[in-house]
Parts: sequence; structure tokens; C-alpha cells
Amino acid sequence: RELLILASGALIGAAAAVGEVVDNPKVLPDRAVDTSSLDSIVQGVVKPGMSQQEKFLALYQFYRRMVYHHRYMAGDRREILGVINSYGCDLCGSQAGSFSVLLRHAGFKTRVVHVSTETAYGGHTAAEVEYDGKWHAFDTMTAFYVLKKDGQIASFEELKADPALIRDAEAEKRAPPEF
Repeated sequence: RELLILASGALIGAAAAVGEVVDNPKVLPDRAVDTSSLDSIVQGVVKPGMSQQEKFLALYQFYRRMVYHHRYMAGDRREILGVINSYGCDLCGSQAGSFSVLLRHAGFKTRVVHVSTETAYGGHTAAEVEYDGKWHAFDTMTAFYVLKKDGQIASFEELKADPALIRDAEAEKRAPPEF
């Protein structure tokens, strides 16, 4: 049986008789997202009535709270549940890849974008998500996305065509809080 225990100590679900074995107990605080599966994450983060952009931003903020940038971690850092529940950190490319898995599970189309440079550093990796018929650029590692004047998140193509979108984003209050 499965038993769900809230942090407050209340028991919810199928109670086991004394001495009965309980398989797979799940301990959750009463206001936390259940991170045991991609389904439970999407159900815990995405609320009915949200627009596509609101759904994306809710998942983006969730991921940003759960994963930070750090190098030299062992293990498979592209497996999203391991990243969220165990490692808690990742490099830019692995973040773009694992977060894209979550977005695709929530019904979005994504693409990972790598920017090469001629330095020893080698570049950077971020991603784009498609909704409402357009691509929208984001970077979970650097807390980056830029709103256009119409309130929609800009694509990399739009940012390339109009660098003022980035340059003026903070002054015009079109940047995320962490920008």
C-alpha cells in the first residue's frame, strides 16, 4: 500500500494495520510540490486557467528554485528527477536539457540552443520553448528571459534582431526579478 504522511503529522491515505508492511511511503510538507514524478511536478505547479506563458513561467520558477549552477558533479545530470531530488545543481547544457524534458512532459515543444565562442570557455547553452505559435528564449542557469513590450517572452531571433530588447529590459521593467 502507499501511505502519505504530511509534515504536520496527520496521516492521509490508506492507513496500514499495526505490523503491516507499507511500501513506498511518501513524506511531503503540506505546501510542497511532489517531486516524485514528472506528472506530479506538472500537477503541483501548473494550475487550471493559466495561459501558456503562465504555465511556462510557473515551471521555470519551480525549476529555478530547485536547481542551481555548479560544475563537476558526478552522475547522470540530465535525468531530471535525479537533478531535482538529489543533485540540485547542473551545468548550463544539462539544465537546458533536463528542463526541456519537464517542459515537453507538460506539453510544450522545446529546442536547445548552443552559442559557440572562440574562447577557451567554449560558449553557453540555453533553450527556447514554443507556445502560442512562437518561440520564446530562456536560460534557467542565468535566470534569463526578456519580455517584449507586448508582454510576451522574446525569442533568440528577436533578441538578435533588436539588442535593445536586452539592453533596456531592466530599465523598462521587462526583465525577470533575478535579471
